[in-house]
Amino acid sequence: MIPQVLKDIAARLSSKRIVIFAGAGISMGPPSSLPNWFALNEWILTALYDRVGQAFGIEEDYSKILLDYRNSSQYYPPDYQAQFLEECAGNRYFEALTALDIEDTNRCHTAITKLAKSGRLAAIVTTNFDRLIEHALDIVDVPYAVASDTTGFASLDEAYQQKDPETLPVVKIHGSTDNLDSLVDTRKQRRRGRAEALNRVLAHLLQRFPFLYAGFSGADFVHDKRYLGIWDAAEVSPGFCYLYQPGNPPKKEVSELKEHYGPKAALFEVDAAEALEYLAGIPPLEPEADSGDEDADPAPVRIQNSIRDWADRLSPWLAARMAAALQEAASLRVNALRILKKAAQQKPEKTEDHLLLSADWVKARLRRARYDDIEMRSAIRNLVNQGHPLGFYYQFISDAFVMSQVTSADAYLKYCRQFAQEHVTLLADHPPTLAVDAVLIISQVASLYGELPELVPALRFACDRAEQNGDDVRLATTRAELAIRLAIDGKLDQAESMVHAAMAVARELQERRVATTTIYAEALIRERRGEYGKAIGSGHMAYEQAVRDELRLCMSRALLVQLRLACRYGGQENVDMAQHQINHGFEHEFWGHSLERELYEAEFAKRSQDPNAKARLAAIADRARSVGMEWIALEAKRLLA
Repeated sequence: MIPQVLKDIAARLSSKRIVIFAGAGISMGPPSSLPNWFALNEWILTALYDRVGQAFGIEEDYSKILLDYRNSSQYYPPDYQAQFLEECAGNRYFEALTALDIEDTNRCHTAITKLAKSGRLAAIVTTNFDRLIEHALDIVDVPYAVASDTTGFASLDEAYQQKDPETLPVVKIHGSTDNLDSLVDTRKQRRRGRAEALNRVLAHLLQRFPFLYAGFSGADFVHDKRYLGIWDAAEVSPGFCYLYQPGNPPKKEVSELKEHYGPKAALFEVDAAEALEYLAGIPPLEPEADSGDEDADPAPVRIQNSIRDWADRLSPWLAARMAAALQEAASLRVNALRILKKAAQQKPEKTEDHLLLSADWVKARLRRARYDDIEMRSAIRNLVNQGHPLGFYYQFISDAFVMSQVTSADAYLKYCRQFAQEHVTLLADHPPTLAVDAVLIISQVASLYGELPELVPALRFACDRAEQNGDDVRLATTRAELAIRLAIDGKLDQAESMVHAAMAVARELQERRVATTTIYAEALIRERRGEYGKAIGSGHMAYEQAVRDELRLCMSRALLVQLRLACRYGGQENVDMAQHQINHGFEHEFWGHSLERELYEAEFAKRSQDPNAKARLAAIADRARSVGMEWIALEAKRLLA
């Protein structure tokens, strides 16, 4: 007896050409047995960390630590991890995905090809990288044309403007394993948006044909309500049928989409293979075709072996960079530093991969404000000598924090101001990630000398580059630094807007370093709004979070806010508490901040009518001028007036 649900689906789609929207679930049935996104992610991580462990004798099971974090957290999705892997390896990361390029088609693929051969399909749209649909179409000699990249989408778009294509379009919106440049797997890629030609193709199909969603979880709707323009097509679309596996109810966002479409849409709890076979006219008890050599390894085993082979082909330096980047992305920074240090201590090679590993190790050390580390300063000199694009900037920040106390701040301030004026020219040849990193390094240097609001144009430039590149984390980091300068410049509404935008990303991805800087910016905004109690609270929160993550520069910045507020608006008890906190954490303080601290304490002495206050301010003004800290000298002079 035919289940009523199958009859209902068929009735909705009868006598109509349809578009099948095939999700990952289509390829998960045997004998294909492709992994879902999370299983594939786990196989890649395991192979990568095995490679690093064997290469450098690392016994800690960092892959298990990372997977435990991923499985217990909603803040570490696979596309976010993929972004960091791709930043390290480029297309060498995407080579891992070619492991999915098997030929073991399953019942779903067979049913889809029978529908295609009968002329029922107007197009196949799929999120899948694999080529199992194409293999199935080849088996039954159905002509088709794949569109998986910008060129293919443009060609299909042009064809639709003339007439319907003569061959069946297979639209692979996330690319195909036979074209590495087409693959879309990272958060950054998704944020950059789809090709306009693809948008037009999808809009055309949505307007003309009913869609049958099969094997599609709808998770994309959770992150983007208007994913692929499906929501916006509700008024003109003929409607859709959405199949979900028994026992796995659809996501709330899918149900909302169905309500948005009204009676034109329906959700069906049914096995996708069973529904597709019924629509294709395949009898329910028809045996499956022989899948091949019974002695061959199952597809999942072959895929995992292929991924291990991919990891083994990576240089040990690249594998270490990728492994450390994943730990860094999960805020497991101690683990990241251990991996990088272990690799950096090995005998160096004169290869690009080793140079980039050294750069990553330097960057990780600088994030913890270890500017006076002799081993790190030696590595920086090596980066400069080998022409790394950020070598000069790493040298600059290290010298600024270590040497400027001796040589004065003049040269460093001068370059910061020159950079503020010439950043577009200076960074013209830098790719977006390196250009943004360079601006952020200069911003860190400026934090030693009063933050320099003159950097606002450079930070806006960096925001634009990060946004165009779809780089949420760098965009949020840059917005937080921009908010600091806007607050100092009195542009509080703009600063607050930047804080809200940065904090949204920090919360979504649990980026604690971004959150700490953002909270510090919030303290400055509240201070300038006259909300001194709230400002002290934000400053304290920024400090506590910085302590937890060993962000020494953020600690020092936050302590200065609390001291300044106590000295200007509090009493002796408040000042004593702030001083105690600073003295307790003296290792977090930097020489420029030490001079600024003395300024605020002298200001409090003047408020308290201390007879030595003027002498202290005069001495501070003289010392500030001698080391190039002119803004402190001017402030001391103002207080003397």
